[in-house]
Amino acid sequence: MNYTGIIKRAWNIVWRYRILWLFGLLAGSSGGTSGGSSNYSTGRGDFGGTPDYFYDIERWFETNVGLIIAIAVFLLLIGLAFLLISIAAKGGLIYLVREADEDRPVRGGAGWSVGFRNWGRVFLIDLLLMLPFLVVSLIFAVLMIVPFLGDFSNEAATATAGLGVCGALAIGVPLLLVGGIVVGILELYATRFAVLHDVTAVASIGQAWQLFKSRFKDTVLMGLLLFGIGIAFGVAVAVLAAIFGVVGALASFGSSSAIPLVFAIGLLSLILVVPAAIYGAFTSAVWTLTFRALTEPERVIPVRAAQPMSYMPPVPSGAPAPAAPPAPPAPPSPPAAPGAFGAPIPPPPMPSPEGE
Repeated sequence: MNYTGIIKRAWNIVWRYRILWLFGLLAGSSGGTSGGSSNYSTGRGDFGGTPDYFYDIERWFETNVGLIIAIAVFLLLIGLAFLLISIAAKGGLIYLVREADEDRPVRGGAGWSVGFRNWGRVFLIDLLLMLPFLVVSLIFAVLMIVPFLGDFSNEAATATAGLGVCGALAIGVPLLLVGGIVVGILELYATRFAVLHDVTAVASIGQAWQLFKSRFKDTVLMGLLLFGIGIAFGVAVAVLAAIFGVVGALASFGSSSAIPLVFAIGLLSLILVVPAAIYGAFTSAVWTLTFRALTEPERVIPVRAAQPMSYMPPVPSGAPAPAAPPAPPAPPSPPAAPGAFGAPIPPPPMPSPEGE
């Protein structure tokens, strides 16, 4: 499989069709938004005295509990809406990348139509794959907490609890890490089976597992390449965040207001939306093209050797095609064999009809 060719093709598709950026941004917003409030009060004598505006904020929270709950519910609904849209955007992005790869029109409306039509399958795939992983994670978490519930009055119990926690960490952390990677790859392949091959959720997971086993090497190598690209992207984002943070801190230095720092953080968040959208669309496109290369080998056109051909000048637009050149004349018959000194041999004399 041509790994670098797939990565270049995915980048060209994402850079050419800007609508994919929106799908990439929304497809990555699967995490819900939650809101809440907490009250924390200190006495006026703590830490040398508490400023009065802290008490003003506390009183505002106490007198606006209903508004705070309403804001929390609103943020929760917004998070659920983003979750619904992200699942549709995931399927739509897969479909649009396939359309772009086939040099067909890439339309956002068609992407949303396909995404919402396959919403149930994509959601069920995520649910079926994540539930077992969450159950195993919960079991290991319980195994780590249980040792601390015993009696620690003697050193033997403390040592036993420590060994239990270390054993759970030694087994659980690698298992959950590898399991998370496998679940993520199965989700990538199963979602594409469901969207591109019109397969049910359960069948998609089974076919994804078969594809992962049969093309394990190709999957791992492409994953490592994307992991390296992700590290480079993370370093670039970290450098940009550090620059904005330093600028905001310097602007706020010596000032009683933190507005410059807050403004710098807000501006950084807005700026990073575009790279995050492009990166999300790019990674999805890479996996879609990888999936097509693994499941549709017939779409790869073999490279043929160039055939020799005579030079033909370009034909002007509207002009008739030139006629084929006439066949070369037949070569002349070979001359008679030469005699001595190169002179032709004369024919023998004809006999006289009268005789001697």
